[in-house]
Amino acid sequence: MLLAALLDEGAKGERARQQAIDEVALAGHETLVARARYEQPISAEALALQIMRAEKANRATYLEQSRADAGETAVLPSPLQPGGADEETRTVKAMAAGGTQRRTR
Repeated sequence: MLLAALLDEGAKGERARQQAIDEVALAGHETLVARARYEQPISAEALALQIMRAEKANRATYLEQSRADAGETAVLPSPLQPGGADEETRTVKAMAAGGTQRRTR
């Protein structure tokens, strides 16, 4: 009787831990979740902390890469810049003229 009660209590605790892990799991961190569930069982709270640390590292890497890419990005002239609207108008007229020439042939 006592053994059955202890086993039942343990099973309820494990189900609660599994449910809590499901609640904190984020896409992209399946490896951490699987490890927390099966290989090195930890609480949902400890898993959440690991996920937050991984997210922080991912975001820092993304920010660093974005800053590096920003220096390599070509900035195209805007129609709002001086001369920008004129260039755009010339381009549109040339495209329209080219389309007309193809139709008349």
